[in-house]
Amino acid sequence: MRSGIKIYCLTDMSETQIRSRVSFNNLYFFLLFFFLLGFSACETVVDVDIPFEKPNVTVVSNLKAGQSPEIRLSFSKHILDNRSAFERISDAKVTLGSASSTHSLIYDDASETYKADEIILEELVDYSITVEVPGYETIQLNETIPQKVAIKEFIVRGSTGEDWNRSDEISIIFDDPVGENFYEISAFQERIMTFEDQFGNERTETMIYPISLRSKDPVYQQDYLWRTILFNDRLFDGRTFEMEMTSSGTAFSMEERELPEGFRVSIYIVLKSISKSYYLYENTFNLQAYSDGDPFAQPVQVYTNINGGLGILKSEAAYEFKVREW
Repeated sequence: MRSGIKIYCLTDMSETQIRSRVSFNNLYFFLLFFFLLGFSACETVVDVDIPFEKPNVTVVSNLKAGQSPEIRLSFSKHILDNRSAFERISDAKVTLGSASSTHSLIYDDASETYKADEIILEELVDYSITVEVPGYETIQLNETIPQKVAIKEFIVRGSTGEDWNRSDEISIIFDDPVGENFYEISAFQERIMTFEDQFGNERTETMIYPISLRSKDPVYQQDYLWRTILFNDRLFDGRTFEMEMTSSGTAFSMEERELPEGFRVSIYIVLKSISKSYYLYENTFNLQAYSDGDPFAQPVQVYTNINGGLGILKSEAAYEFKVREW
């Protein structure tokens, strides 16, 4: 059977043919070598300066009734900016005013914020903030701290679940003021330890452990809020309201236990009256964080109320209710 493949033997070829084939093969490998060498040598790293747009001024502040103001200023980062830290603004002129007075806030290097420790913020007061950054237009902001609302009654209704996964059923009752109001409920365990250090000095350390809460009413349940309950008074405006909840763990119902000397534990539940800006920002911020990494999630625009810049100015008035201590 004949094949279509020709096999040449050196004995069948003339000396000229052999030399011709050897020369051709040598030339082929020689050209291939220089081609590959040239290909690898053409790889060049070029640094390209991308013209970033002028960054925005970012203002972040949470005005808390009963505390001093703190305002953080920074420049926004471009999406291609690979720096990990934001550039702080330390040369701005920041003032905080109300109907009765105006104060200048001074930049504090330790906290990287503008502060005025002599000012104590009050509920139901409208505050104006002016931010002047060199090279930028002046930013004017206004925020009214809401009215603090007291917890009238706290109730522990029992605990449910298995030994390894038990939770408390609790309720708080409060009177909602007439008008549009927004609230946030949270809880935490405070551990205070007093001890003598190696030099004989008495020291006190405080540790805070959040307690997650979830409303039993589906109307107030949000999957993207796993520690606090955020809601408005649309369904109970101006009336007495009871929020029924479950907590992670049994901190509210557990038996008191003997603690080491100098060790103290307290359980708190907190009802915050919050501004509308606080409510909108926390809802959108947490929803965006919850859907991060989901390619099919609907995009979420985080709420901002900084005209001429970015960030958030919000406010709160918190009522802390100490449930128990031992």
